Amino acid sequence: MNATLPGVPAGYQVVRPLSERAGSWVQLAINPAGGWCGLKLQQVAHAESLAELIATRGQLQRLSSGEGLMPLLAWGVEAEARVLWEELPLADNLLAEGRFVPEQSDTYTPLSLVAWLSEHGPASTAQVIEWGSRLAEAAACLHEAGLFHRDVKPANILFLRGRPALADYGSVGRAGSSVEFPGTEGYVPPDGLGSPALDVFALGRTLYELWTGRDRFHFPSLPPAVTRRTDWDTHGWQLNEILLHAADGRPSHRYGTARQLHAALIGAAPGRRRISRRAFLGAAGAGAGVVGAAYIWRNRPSHRAVWRKVSPAGFGYETWSGHELSCDWTRRTIYSLSHSSRLGLSWQSFSLKNWTREGRDWPQGPDVDNFFLHPETQDLWGVAHRSGKITRVALDGTQLSAQSSNLAEEPRFTGPIYWNPLTRRVGKLNGYGESGIDLNRREFDQKSGEWKVLPTGGSQPWPRMKELLFPGRNRKTWFMFGGGGNPSGRQGEKVKDLSGYDGQFYPLDDLWELDLATNRWRSLLPVQRWRPANLKSAIYHAGLDAVLFLTGSEPGRSQTAGLHMWSGAPDKVPQLLPSIGEAIPLFICWTLVVEPDTQDLWVFADEGVFAVSIRPA
Repeated sequence: MNATLPGVPAGYQVVRPLSERAGSWVQLAINPAGGWCGLKLQQVAHAESLAELIATRGQLQRLSSGEGLMPLLAWGVEAEARVLWEELPLADNLLAEGRFVPEQSDTYTPLSLVAWLSEHGPASTAQVIEWGSRLAEAAACLHEAGLFHRDVKPANILFLRGRPALADYGSVGRAGSSVEFPGTEGYVPPDGLGSPALDVFALGRTLYELWTGRDRFHFPSLPPAVTRRTDWDTHGWQLNEILLHAADGRPSHRYGTARQLHAALIGAAPGRRRISRRAFLGAAGAGAGVVGAAYIWRNRPSHRAVWRKVSPAGFGYETWSGHELSCDWTRRTIYSLSHSSRLGLSWQSFSLKNWTREGRDWPQGPDVDNFFLHPETQDLWGVAHRSGKITRVALDGTQLSAQSSNLAEEPRFTGPIYWNPLTRRVGKLNGYGESGIDLNRREFDQKSGEWKVLPTGGSQPWPRMKELLFPGRNRKTWFMFGGGGNPSGRQGEKVKDLSGYDGQFYPLDDLWELDLATNRWRSLLPVQRWRPANLKSAIYHAGLDAVLFLTGSEPGRSQTAGLHMWSGAPDKVPQLLPSIGEAIPLFICWTLVVEPDTQDLWVFADEGVFAVSIRPA
C-alpha cells in the first residue's frame, strides 16, 4: 500500500487514508516503534519551496509542545520525491468522542471543530472564550517565533484529549515565504496574507462560527438566540466586542497581534456588566441639544424617512448577493447569484409578492464574483474576477451556459460590473490588482467574445481596493463611493492629512460620477470630507434626484439605522434624515432597491424587509 503514495518514510506502515487534497495526504499509520499515529505527506513542486518548509520544521516541532498546538512528534524529508513527512498524534475519535483505540481503526475519524459543531450545535459563550483563548495563545506562540499559520479555520482545529488544538501545519511559514498559500475564502482579510493579523482575522471568524452556528459569511450578524442567552449582559456582549475587533475587515480596527486577542479573551472570562449606553447617550444628547439648537434649526433636513416593515419575517440567506441590478419589478422578484467554496454556484430568488425564497446550488458550478439581470436577454449574467468568464443562468435557476471570452487571467480585472445602455454591453472596471492599479474599463462584445478596453478620460478617482458602484438616472451615469487607497496606489505610503489604516491604505470616502456618454469621471465629494460610520449601502433615487446612503449599527454597538441624502450641492455633505416609524438598528443590509411605482426605498436586512418613504419635512 505504501507504494501507491509518494515519499512514505522507511519503518512506517500505512493502514488507510484519513484525508487527501492536492499534493497532501494524511494517513492512519503505525510508526517504527509500533505505535498508532497520523502520518502526513506533503509533496511540493519546487526544491526551493521544500527547503523553506524544512527550515521551519525544527522550530515548529519545539513550539508544538505548547498550549493549543497539535504536537509534531517527528518529521523528515524524502528528497527524491520532494515530500515533507510529519508524524502527529491521533486526534479524538469523532464517533466515540474519545481517544483512539486500535479496535476502532476501521471506523476512526478525527474529531475536528467542524464535526463538533455538526454534532453539538453552537458552543456556550464560556466555552468559546475558553477555547478561543487557548487557540489565540497557540497562534501567538507561532507569531512570536516569526511564523504564521495562514489557514486557520474550523476544519484545521482538531480535538486532543477533549480540548481543541491548532493543526495542519502545511501552510505554516515565515513572512515573505515563496511558498504561497491562498488561504480559504471567508477567512482571509481584505488586506491579504503575510501578517499576524491574517491569523487573528481567521480565528475571529472561526470563533464567530463556533458561537453562533452561522457561516463566516454572515459575520457580524447575530442570531436572536445569542443575544437572548442569560449570559449576554455579563459575557456575551464582551465576546461580541472581541470578535468584532478580531475579524474586522479594516486593518486599523483589528487586533494587531494574536497576543492582544488572547489578552482580551482572558479578560472577558470573569464577566462584566456594561454601563447603560442609553442613559449615557440620553444625558449627553440633551446637553448637546441645548448648545446646538440654533445650528440645527438653520440646517434642518429638507426630508424625513418613514419606515414601515412589509415582510412577516426577517431577511437573511447564506451567500445572498442580490442587488438593484438583479431586481425584476415586472415579476416582482429579486435574484441572487454567488459562488462559495462550500456550496459552489448558488442561485436564489426571492418573491416580493409572497416573501418566499427558492434556491439551488451547483457544487461544481463556475466561479462568479459579480452578476446582474441582463435587460435584453432576460437571464442572469455572472462574471468572474480576473478571468472575465461569463456564466449565464436562466431566471428559474434550471440552466447554465458559458459565454466565451478572450481573457484568461488579468490580476487587475477585479472591479465591479455595470450595464451600458448606450453600447448595450456589460462593462467591468479594472481595479486594485496584484500588479498595480488600473482604472480603465472593459466592455464585453457578445459577437466577438472579447472584452474591449475603454481608457478612462478626464480626472480619475484615486486607487481603491473596494468600490461601491451603483447606477444613476437611466444607468447612463454611475456613482462610485471610495474604499481604501492613496494617491499613488503604493502600499505603505503615508499621506499627510489623511487618517486611518496606519499608513497602509486610507479610507477615501469620496464620491465620483462616471458619465458613460463622455467616458469621464467627475468628483462630487472630496476625499474624507464626509466619514460615514458603519456605512451599509448606497443607491440613487431618481424621484429625488439624490443619492441615499444607509448607515446602521454593528452588533454590540446599537445605533438606529440612518438615511443620509446628498443632492449634488458641492458645498454640502450628505444630510441625515430624521427617521420615524419602525426604524431599526441594521447589523446587515443585504440589498437596497427603489420601488418604481411608489418610489419607496426597500431595505432588505436581517431584521426584515422595510419600505421607506422619503417625504418632505
